Amino acid sequence: MDAEKHLPQQVADLLVECRKAMKDKNYNAAIKSVNAALKYSEKSTTAPHLLIGLLDYRHAIYHRLGDPDSALKDAKSMIRLDRKDARGYLRCGAVERFKGNKTAALRYLEHGLKSCSEPEGLDILHREAKRTRDQLSAELVLSRARDPMTTLPLEIMEIVLSYLHYKQHVQMLRVSKSWKRVLSVLPPLTDTLAFPDFKQPVTLKMLLVTLRRLKTPKRLILAGLTGDARATLLDRLMRTRMLESLHVFQISDPIIDLAKFSLFSANLRTISIEYPTRCSHQLVYRILGQCSGLEIARFMIDGTSYVVESWSFTSHSLLELDLVCKDNKAPLYEMALDMPRLRSFSLRGGSNVALNISEDLDLRHLQNLTRFSLYDCDISDLFLPPSITDLRMERCHSMIHSAGLVERPHPEFPALDNLKSLSILHIKPPRSAQPTYPPFICDAAAKTKPGKLTSLAVSQVPDKPNDLTALMESGWFAGLTELLIEGPFFGDQQAALIVAQCPQLERVQVHGAAITGVFVAELIKAPNSKMRAMILQDCAKVSKDTVPWAAERGVHVECISSWAARGSGSGSGRKVRELE
Repeated sequence: MDAEKHLPQQVADLLVECRKAMKDKNYNAAIKSVNAALKYSEKSTTAPHLLIGLLDYRHAIYHRLGDPDSALKDAKSMIRLDRKDARGYLRCGAVERFKGNKTAALRYLEHGLKSCSEPEGLDILHREAKRTRDQLSAELVLSRARDPMTTLPLEIMEIVLSYLHYKQHVQMLRVSKSWKRVLSVLPPLTDTLAFPDFKQPVTLKMLLVTLRRLKTPKRLILAGLTGDARATLLDRLMRTRMLESLHVFQISDPIIDLAKFSLFSANLRTISIEYPTRCSHQLVYRILGQCSGLEIARFMIDGTSYVVESWSFTSHSLLELDLVCKDNKAPLYEMALDMPRLRSFSLRGGSNVALNISEDLDLRHLQNLTRFSLYDCDISDLFLPPSITDLRMERCHSMIHSAGLVERPHPEFPALDNLKSLSILHIKPPRSAQPTYPPFICDAAAKTKPGKLTSLAVSQVPDKPNDLTALMESGWFAGLTELLIEGPFFGDQQAALIVAQCPQLERVQVHGAAITGVFVAELIKAPNSKMRAMILQDCAKVSKDTVPWAAERGVHVECISSWAARGSGSGSGRKVRELE
């Protein structure tokens, strides 16, 4: 508008008429006005940048009239008048994009970037060129779409397919004939027999289709087979040497008898025998001893096959061992593990107080053991190596030695200086004045230096609520950042204990406790508090206004009610109020 002050009065009046006609969508009248203005300007000595402005008006009118050729002609005239003015290049690019010729539009914009010198014009040209270039790239990709199975090199294709699991490979067989032709000759379809996440029983037809693709079997996962499919597969396994090439063997079948198979292969790396399949103690002993390359093993052991004299396992390659004893508990008092490379050991169902025998489970010789888990076990004394970083005990019975037995002298319990995560949930205490938690836990709490342990999950026993307080006062938990506590007798009075003993806490979970909003407030408002999140499950006395109150202070609080507790109502407890 400032430039129009330098136009002759007659030209300025014609532009006013032009704009009014464009506003009324009377484009024919607008064209007449701007043509008259251009004719008068050509007779006078009007500056080039003013003429470009007039051509810009006519370009806009032609564009609205749907005449891109005339609009492009005016845009080119704008460039010829002043090659350093960005407006001509921008209008040419806009017309070419409108015509669908983005390559020509990009060429005009790039010419403008080379010729234009105005900073503001260059910025606009850069933005438009980038937008046009992106649109052009997208069109090229869509217009030249090719089947990757027919264009990509085989090496690249194998790398991409390696990120997809077996079920996705099976689903991709239906995409096209080329996909089916390529996928059918590549792993995992050529080396895996499995039916993951099956929703219906695996029929004989499904099995035969999978067997036809199988070339060199390395992964065999047996689950959900119908009677015909099971019989056919067993016959194939008995007649061929399929088991010898396996790297992974998993089975979950109630009928298949593992004693009929030879599972003692040097190629086997992972074996998993899961419910309802069970194996004898003797078979476990032979598999661990004879499979020289085995690294991961999980067994569901038949409790009727225990042989106390031979409850020992040897493997010089095993890294992870998971034993599940379903019916009878394993005799821990006779357990001996000769596994120098073992890193993770999990046992479900074990006892070291039986047959009037009272001995300890000593794992100190397993110098590489970092993760140890016990579930549903009867335990008394347990000696762990200093390498332990993760210890989990759930639903275990803390036992004491029988009074009628002569206890053998044993070394002191070691400190657990490298322990980072400790979980002792639902511990059943002994029927005596002994502490709730096993002796080796209480002893480690007194000996271990604080700082390494960062995660703790613990249950409060209703009969002995003070044992948890005594355990926390040991000083072992000064470096905790995560804490989970379960127990109906855990209340607001323990907040001061947590603040004092766990100054580094960032995340707290409380399940089924009698706490109120006061507990939450004390943890958040403690001096130098590092609290970031709190999850309260089945804590019915915590008021609902606690959540927004904590959010204002940068702490995420989530209140969860299980289905069992929802009928009793929630959010009726004491509210959090600021003290004036």
